[in-house]
Amino acid sequence: IPENLFGKLTGAPAEGMFHSTFKGLQQLTNAIPVALFSGITGAPAKDMFHSTFYGCSKLRNNIPSGLFAGISGPVAQGMFSHTFYNCTKLSGFDDGVFGNLTGDAQTDMFTGIFYGDNKLYGYSPQINGQYLYQIWPNATQDQVGDAFYKCQKLLDYKNIPTVWR
Repeated sequence: IPENLFGKLTGAPAEGMFHSTFKGLQQLTNAIPVALFSGITGAPAKDMFHSTFYGCSKLRNNIPSGLFAGISGPVAQGMFSHTFYNCTKLSGFDDGVFGNLTGDAQTDMFTGIFYGDNKLYGYSPQINGQYLYQIWPNATQDQVGDAFYKCQKLLDYKNIPTVWR
């Protein structure tokens, strides 16, 4: 994936903007570029990154710091649903993957985002020093179900509420 493939896009994300963009591409074998979405800033949009890397099982390394850092404001329906589903070779999270997400939990906001028998280790991602499950402690299956399914190598896995895993 070229470093600045979408780097010149600016402004707030649109509904479904990157929905299934790289879905199932087995040819993607390197790391996700840090600046891939660097120009995207503003409030989340419905399904904006839904299934973006779904099934890209050969992507490697950590999910880079700041990949979605420009996204801030109230969460949107389906915004990160299945984004990294079955990306089984990703190894962890650099600090600050997500921007400043706030607001009430929404349907499918993180459903199945990291689903898969994967290699993720370290701690799960945080926003402003809080884990996702701490920000939305009352999230339901319809909002975050299977977000960390089979992510048992995460150091905080035992602390992740059942609904998230």
